[in-house]
Amino acid sequence: MDLNKKNMKNWMLLIVFAVLVYGVVQRIEILAAGFAFLYSIIMPFVLGAAMAFILNIPMHFLEKRLFRKAKKRKFVRPVCLVLSICDPDCVACGASGSSHYLCQHQQKYRGFSSSCARMGHEYLP
Repeated sequence: MDLNKKNMKNWMLLIVFAVLVYGVVQRIEILAAGFAFLYSIIMPFVLGAAMAFILNIPMHFLEKRLFRKAKKRKFVRPVCLVLSICDPDCVACGASGSSHYLCQHQQKYRGFSSSCARMGHEYLP
C-alpha cells in the first residue's frame, strides 16, 4: 500500500471519524438529553401546525357554506374558527345532514354547561 497524499488524507479522515464515534458512544447520555431538549422545544410547533391543519377543514366548510354571501368578510374567519373549535360535532353533523345527532349533542352540552354553572356558583364568594 502506498502512503501518498491521497491515502494519508483518507486514513486521517477515518481516524478522526473513529475518534468522533468513540466520543459520542462514551457520552450517549448527554446526546440523548440534547435530543430530548430539542424535542421538547420543537414539539409545540409541530402540534400547533397539526391543529391548524385539522381546524382548517371545518373552517373552510363553514366559510363556503354558511358565510358565502357575507358582506363584511372581516369577521368571517374568526367566527368560523370559534365555531369549529367550540363544537366540531356540529360541523360534522351539518355536513352530513343528521339533525337527530345534533339535537342529541345539544342536550348533552346543555346539561354540561348547567353543571359547570352550578360548580362555578359553589366556588364564587
